[in-house]
Amino acid sequence: MSAHPDLPHVLVHFTGRPRGKNEKIPVPDFAHGSAEDRLVSILHGGVLRGSKTYWTDRPVACFSEITEEARRAMLRDGVHRGPYPPWGLMLDRAKLIEAGARPALYVSRREYELMSQELSSLTHNRCVVYEPHPFDGRRSDWLFEREWRLVFRAVDPPELDLAQAGLVTGVITGRPGWTPPPRRRVLEDSTWVEPAPSDPGSGVARSAR
Repeated sequence: MSAHPDLPHVLVHFTGRPRGKNEKIPVPDFAHGSAEDRLVSILHGGVLRGSKTYWTDRPVACFSEITEEARRAMLRDGVHRGPYPPWGLMLDRAKLIEAGARPALYVSRREYELMSQELSSLTHNRCVVYEPHPFDGRRSDWLFEREWRLVFRAVDPPELDLAQAGLVTGVITGRPGWTPPPRRRVLEDSTWVEPAPSDPGSGVARSAR
């Protein structure tokens, strides 16, 4: 991997970002709640799930190839819409490349329309519209995110297994000393019966009905 100081060895998956007042992208069921809630869900589940977002017609997982200095600026000040919520995952760049992640393609709206018709789905779903000074009044400038995307194939579950050795290198948290809360065991339509002290491991799930 390159040792260039502007090409970090980790990519960041923010679990939240500043949103505009008129955003209409639906939030998938697994992504409801705060940025902290989503980070907890990811850590408990052990997978990063993809979903459809701007300019995609299939699930993708998004990452930012930003330096530490740029990351601090995004968390402190933000760019267009204020600071980013301080919650996210840091993942090894080389491991993500092995998984299929690649840099986003920043293109004009016209180019995006042509690419969506002429390129494979895996390629055109990496396209991000870049119009910093549009003539029709619509502006789209997310270049500062230096986005990468992992586009999931239709035949695969839209999930990235985080248990791969060396993939997760750290977490971004909004509070010093933060750790995810314990994962609660929930059994649908059942009540968990604790094992007797003399018989460890004998707990059983009995119907609550």
